[in-house]
Amino acid sequence: VALMAFLFAVFSWFFRHQIVILIYGYGRHFQAAQLHLLADLFGWLVIAFVPGVVNLLYSRVLFVMKKSVFCCLYSWGQLSMNIFFNFILMKLYGVIGIVIATAIVCTVTTLGLHFYLSRHWKETRFAAT
Repeated sequence: VALMAFLFAVFSWFFRHQIVILIYGYGRHFQAAQLHLLADLFGWLVIAFVPGVVNLLYSRVLFVMKKSVFCCLYSWGQLSMNIFFNFILMKLYGVIGIVIATAIVCTVTTLGLHFYLSRHWKETRFAAT
């Protein structure tokens, strides 16, 4: 799944301008500069796509491991980090700062979740069915 997400992200990043023009360019509602900005936003979101997919998979693993308290605390921490980085980077870069903050938080929290799960996976006992 992660490989498919990676291939999709690479393809989408390289063709982000064409994708945005295909979706939004024919209605004449956006100027060329707005389409370029929208393509840049889409590029940053695509960068966050792969960590986002891995993050979802790891969240399901937390659920299976019955670590619901950690999952709740993790979600609150992720939300807090996202609000903090959005506030800081929005002041510096505007709308692109919000997307960059989302990409940073998604990547950092996915790495943190990876390290947590790699450390606690062997401790988990699953009931035989």
